[in-house]
Amino acid sequence: MRMLILSDLHATFESSDQKNSRLSFKDKESEFGRRFIHYCKSLNLNIDFLVCPGDISNQGCGDSFENGWRFLNQVSNELNIKEILCVPGNHDLQSRPGTNFSPLHSVKFCEPSFPSNDFETNTHFWGWNWSHIEAKSFNCVLLNSSAYHGFSTEYKHGRVAPETIKQLSNFIKSDDFKEKPFNLLLCHHHPVKREDVDFESDYEVMDGGQALLNEIERESSEPWLVIHGHKHFASIFRAQSGGFTAPLIFSAGSFSAKLYPEIETRTANQFYILDIDLEATSENERLIGTFEAHSWDVDNNWHPSSSENLPHKGGFGTDISPKNIIFKIKELLEIEPYLDENSLQPIYEMLTHYTPTEFKELLKKLTKANLEYDISEHKLIQVALKK
Repeated sequence: MRMLILSDLHATFESSDQKNSRLSFKDKESEFGRRFIHYCKSLNLNIDFLVCPGDISNQGCGDSFENGWRFLNQVSNELNIKEILCVPGNHDLQSRPGTNFSPLHSVKFCEPSFPSNDFETNTHFWGWNWSHIEAKSFNCVLLNSSAYHGFSTEYKHGRVAPETIKQLSNFIKSDDFKEKPFNLLLCHHHPVKREDVDFESDYEVMDGGQALLNEIERESSEPWLVIHGHKHFASIFRAQSGGFTAPLIFSAGSFSAKLYPEIETRTANQFYILDIDLEATSENERLIGTFEAHSWDVDNNWHPSSSENLPHKGGFGTDISPKNIIFKIKELLEIEPYLDENSLQPIYEMLTHYTPTEFKELLKKLTKANLEYDISEHKLIQVALKK
């Protein structure tokens, strides 16, 4: 099951302030958007779901939202994607004074309808700040983490109310929540603190986020994937958990927002392709799959990511420790003095579902094991014993 993830578009248009986004529209057309669609078509992808964790608009502007939402539907149509899964972000609602009297009103009454094409789903979402979509291979919970924006200083962070968590918990325990290989929680704000992004206290985190993760993990038997945006900084990691099936959190970087100075040298504008191995996920009771990250910059246009925090290819869901991989490498080194890409093929299979952080941990342990190595794009290309 394959997802295309675009987050934090911050779409603008010709007559608005364009300094915040590369996705700028003139007469309903965007050169940046057109190049993206052309690049995706060249990859010959077969996408099941287009996923957007919010901030389609910029600074509560209704015209920005109209352009961004139209673009997402254009992507869905031109790439033959079956369904869009989407939630609003803080820029789509009441975070800032916009050009219309109510950004929330514009989002509720836009065409095509938002966040889904189903009236009852949307009514539940706007009434209770969450809704459920049952797909063939997973349950999806859409969460409005910007629901309280417009009140006091709520625009500074996300929130999920205790009453909302209780509603979700009761729903997950009900017969209406049917068992699937995995569950997806889609939200805009990050549910756990990300003080590693700006290297300072994180006050933007979703209030109640950790309680929400604890509850959904406790009340369901199948693993959870959490996809969020907001931070404009990509990463993939397991949430803090006391159980066997800790939620996997995929933090999407920004598709087209111009990056702020603290992160612009450490990440890039990106989109992602997430592949879930449904059979392996169901059999092993944990999310197993791979991802691809593609980046944009002025010199190279769209291209396979060379960003360190989320490289071009990686995975998630491994149960193979670095110790076992090092043992296998040393076995191979007993046959030949050094290993090249051909010799390392068995190792590549073992590394398929390593996250970037897990791969970095492996490299540290290779050094401690007296092994020297060369890598290219987060891939081992040669390994030998140190002389």
